[in-house]
Amino acid sequence: MHQEEIIQHQLVIFFKKNVYIHIFFENIASILCIPTIFSIFALMRSTYGKTEKLKSKKSIEELFDEGLSVSSFPLRLIYLKKSHNSNFPFQMGISVSKRKIARAVDRNRVKRVVREAYRLNKYDLFNETEEQYVAMLLFLDTKEWDQKTLAIKLQKLSKKFMDKTKNSNMSNKSS
Repeated sequence: MHQEEIIQHQLVIFFKKNVYIHIFFENIASILCIPTIFSIFALMRSTYGKTEKLKSKKSIEELFDEGLSVSSFPLRLIYLKKSHNSNFPFQMGISVSKRKIARAVDRNRVKRVVREAYRLNKYDLFNETEEQYVAMLLFLDTKEWDQKTLAIKLQKLSKKFMDKTKNSNMSNKSS
């Protein structure tokens, strides 16, 4: 007795500066009237795609010459307000020093863990940012850290970044 109607819905959410997230719901039975509450963060894709990665040599040199930084050991964020073509407010690079971690295998693992911690937490970390930034996330320790601890350190780093950028925006407006 259950007749199902095929419903095709498109949900479009506007998130800061022309970023559209399209989610298609297909083949939903009309019988199932389940109230669903979506969080905007659950709908966003947690990716670290090509456009979000900082690859430009010119931008990296400019970042290290003119950039500001905040630290929460073992991480340091060097950032510079600069427009770019990414949909996300940050174009981020991740770096681990050869001097700190000598073996390439270990360096790559640390980069992978830092990248994953950033990827999973980026919307929670930098959701209040309206300007576009290029940034580099540096790992400063000589030993590996687990992803949960790095996520906590990223949250502290984000809070410091937000405080510092709010203070600089306030001083620029008052001048």
